[in-house]
Amino acid sequence: MAAAAMQQSGGSSVTEFLLCGRNAWCLTAYRAIMEHMEWTDNRLQDRFDSIDRRFDEVDRRFDRLEREIIELRREVRSEIAAMRGALNRVGGGIFVGLVGVIGAILINGGGA
Repeated sequence: MAAAAMQQSGGSSVTEFLLCGRNAWCLTAYRAIMEHMEWTDNRLQDRFDSIDRRFDEVDRRFDRLEREIIELRREVRSEIAAMRGALNRVGGGIFVGLVGVIGAILINGGGA
């Protein structure tokens, strides 16, 4: 029975037959699929080139985002510095006003 199945599948070796077991059609289908899916060196190179191009595009996008983040950090830092200056001026004005009020109270005798 095994020999008949091997003869039907066109198999020339016992190894090919053992790969498919008793299903004689399996070897024929396997051969057809492998012939259809045969990858040549050119196809592989084209595929790898395509993948490389896609990664190059991703690298360019990351570089652009990195530049945008750096610029955003500069803007935020300058805004924070401006806010600190404004708070220092306001705080300084409040302090001067408070010292003036305390001085006036002390000069007038403490309000008695």
